[in-house]
Amino acid sequence: MNNWQTFYSAAQQAEIQSKHQRGIGFPAELYQRALKTGKFIPHYQRIKACQQAQLPLLTEDIQNLTAVINHQPLASPATGSAKRRQRTKHRTRQPVAINAKAAAKTGVKKQLQSMLKRYDSLVASAEEIGVMQFEKHRRYRNRAFEILNNPDATAAAMHRQVNYLEGQIQRLEERMQQRMF
Repeated sequence: MNNWQTFYSAAQQAEIQSKHQRGIGFPAELYQRALKTGKFIPHYQRIKACQQAQLPLLTEDIQNLTAVINHQPLASPATGSAKRRQRTKHRTRQPVAINAKAAAKTGVKKQLQSMLKRYDSLVASAEEIGVMQFEKHRRYRNRAFEILNNPDATAAAMHRQVNYLEGQIQRLEERMQQRMF
């Protein structure tokens, strides 16, 4: 019964145990409704392990199940509210007169960064259900990471990587959907 612990960090385990001690149980009805949709459920293995152990789910998992039921886009990995506040403050301190080329490059860089995070989380979810990543896709992902961290990279090079990652994310989601059926 302790196999659920392999899917969670120590902090997440403590959160689940705290919820369990407060009398919160596994959301069986929510889980069954999400299964009936036939759509991909992120972190399916860990949700299944919590169901078997009759333990509550993390808020992130509940939000994902709710999104699946309501046919909404899945929640992105949560960032703490303190980090969000810090970013917001940092943005307001930047000078207003930024040259357009640098602003465009910064925007593309942020987009590439978010696409890499999304791709990595999707690959992790896919591997949980047995859809493995091909070696050439690992190399392309590493190439995108190198371009992201290269200060001399052009906006066009970053755009190419963003477009490539969008295609890979779409294909990976399709493979995961096929695997679920």
